[in-house]
Amino acid sequence: VLRGVDCIPGVGHLLSGLLLALGFPLALLAGFLIVLLGLGLAFGWPLMAPAMSAEGTDAFDSVSRSLNYLFAHPWKYLGYHAVAFLYAIPSVWFVFGFACVMSGIALKTAGAGMGPAFNDVHDWVRATLGTLGIGGGAAIPVSAAAFAGGRVLSCFLLVLYGLAAGFVVSFAFSAWTIMYFLLRKAEDGTEYSVVYEEGAGGWAPEAPPEPKA
Repeated sequence: VLRGVDCIPGVGHLLSGLLLALGFPLALLAGFLIVLLGLGLAFGWPLMAPAMSAEGTDAFDSVSRSLNYLFAHPWKYLGYHAVAFLYAIPSVWFVFGFACVMSGIALKTAGAGMGPAFNDVHDWVRATLGTLGIGGGAAIPVSAAAFAGGRVLSCFLLVLYGLAAGFVVSFAFSAWTIMYFLLRKAEDGTEYSVVYEEGAGGWAPEAPPEPKA
């Protein structure tokens, strides 16, 4: 058939043009759906984990709920993020400032007890933290005391700063969970206390209604 069409001058190009004209709206529709899904996943992914935890459902339902709440209340969603960001700034500064002051006092106390011998240990700690972008860094001393004491102190300080960094992650997930319950309340009218409790064998205190289409 294709050979027969090619034998007729201009028919092949005409047929290709007709197929393109008929199929291009489908391509536009596919592009629209891909862009819409991409925006939903790019901005709505923080709601997926709270959805799975609160509803006790699978990943498909969590994605559906996240996209539904996001596109139903986009300005509320952005406003909640703005409020959370403004609240996070002083909170994170306080936590990291507390950790820095705490570690500084501990290092000063250790330095007062060891005297000048603590300088090499302190330089080792500064060099270790400097490789991670914390502080100004220093040259690594070669003394045995600096090697032993510096490694121990560096481990303690890394744990401390790791806990401070973990506060940022905890704050983010807590904020996203609150946002999910607020959006669910605004869209479905479900109370904040209604969550799925697997150990209790069902919903507490009552099952939430199905999300609006």
